[in-house]
Amino acid sequence: MFEADTLLSAWSRVFQPHRGEEASTLLFLPLAHVFGRVVEVAAVRGRVRFGHQPRLRAEALVPELMAFRPTFVLAVPYIFEKIYRSAARKAEAEGRGGVFAKAVEVAVRYAEAREQRALGRGAGPGAQLRMQHQLYDKLVYARLRAVLGGRLRYAMSGG
Repeated sequence: MFEADTLLSAWSRVFQPHRGEEASTLLFLPLAHVFGRVVEVAAVRGRVRFGHQPRLRAEALVPELMAFRPTFVLAVPYIFEKIYRSAARKAEAEGRGGVFAKAVEVAVRYAEAREQRALGRGAGPGAQLRMQHQLYDKLVYARLRAVLGGRLRYAMSGG
């Protein structure tokens, strides 16, 4: 309970409604996994719409994500690595590997700048980085969000 309450407190904006949309998550970890259990308890305590899809195979998970349309996902690093590799392979196959690689680099720099601002160690993303991020949002990030249900705002990793 302490871990779940700490998660709810530290990440309150993730677990609360956003622009009239209820917060929701689709868990795809086994409920016997400690992180899976914490997410489950936090969702119940935080009154978050909660679904569970225990099969990690893409043919089961992708349709469930698109149907459930979570606003956030919490998973172990392996899941995010799997999503990344799949997206990179698809971009390569479509001849867009270079665009994808640049989008990843911009996303990392943008996230780091936002994190530094949140920690009081920087001003956040500059104008050029914000413009690059907006461009790649249209070219790459929006497509990835669509595969993940179209409403995803946050993804957190834990284990």
